[in-house]
Amino acid sequence: MKQCPIGALVDALHANSSQIKYLELEGCLPLSISPAGLKGGQIKLAVTVSSQYVSFILLCSPYAKELVTLKLTLAGGQVILQPYISMTIAMMHIFGVNVAVYCNPKDYSIKLDASNVTYPLAIAAITGSSCTIANIGSSSLQGDMHFTKEVLEPMGCTVTQTATEMTMQGPPIVISNHDFQFPEVSQVEKPPETRKNQQKPGNSDTWKPRSIFLVTWLDSLGWKPRKPTGTYITSDLGPIYNI
Repeated sequence: MKQCPIGALVDALHANSSQIKYLELEGCLPLSISPAGLKGGQIKLAVTVSSQYVSFILLCSPYAKELVTLKLTLAGGQVILQPYISMTIAMMHIFGVNVAVYCNPKDYSIKLDASNVTYPLAIAAITGSSCTIANIGSSSLQGDMHFTKEVLEPMGCTVTQTATEMTMQGPPIVISNHDFQFPEVSQVEKPPETRKNQQKPGNSDTWKPRSIFLVTWLDSLGWKPRKPTGTYITSDLGPIYNI
C-alpha cells in the first residue's frame, strides 16, 4: 500500500483547501489529514492512474459544504476502469444522490441559419423544383423552422426531414387561362444599334423586346408552339403559344 501512487488525489484535495501531509514518501501513503471537511465547488482530478480516486470524491461529495463539480482531466491518457466509475454513480442513485454526467462531444456541427434557408426553399416551392439542404433538420430549435410546416406544406409542397437534413419538393406548376399584359414596343426604349436599322412597323426584323422576353420565358418553362385551341398568346416573332 505504501507504494500505491496517490499523488493525483492528494493534489486535487489540496487545491480544494484540504489539509493533507505525507508522512513518508511523497505521493504515497501514509497520510496525515486534518478533519476540516470537504469544501466542494470545482475539483479537478487526473483519471489516468486509478478510478478509485474518482469514486472517493463522488462518495464524499454529498457531505461537501458546497455543490461539487468534478472535472476529470486525461492529460493525454485514457480513463482507467470506466465501468467502476459507472458502478459508483449507479449505487449513489439508489441512495437518492443525483449525479449528472457531462462529456464534451468529440465533434459538434454548427447548424445552418434557418432564416437564410427559407430563401432557396421558397424558390423551389414557386418553381416546382426540389431542394435538399444538409446540416439542418427536425432537431433544430430555430423559430423559422416552422416555415416548412406552416407555409410550404399548405402550399402543396412535400417536406421530408431527418434530424440533420431536409428535402422539399415544390408542387407542380399549372398556368391556364391567364392574360399577360406587356408594354407596347413603342414604350420600350430601343438600344442605339437598332435605331438606325429599324424598319417599318410589322416587319419581322424589327427589334421587339416584348416578343423576345415572351418567347424566352415560355421556352424556359418547356412550352412549344402549337395550334391555338383556347386562350392563347400571339408572338410578334411568329409562333402562337396555347396556354
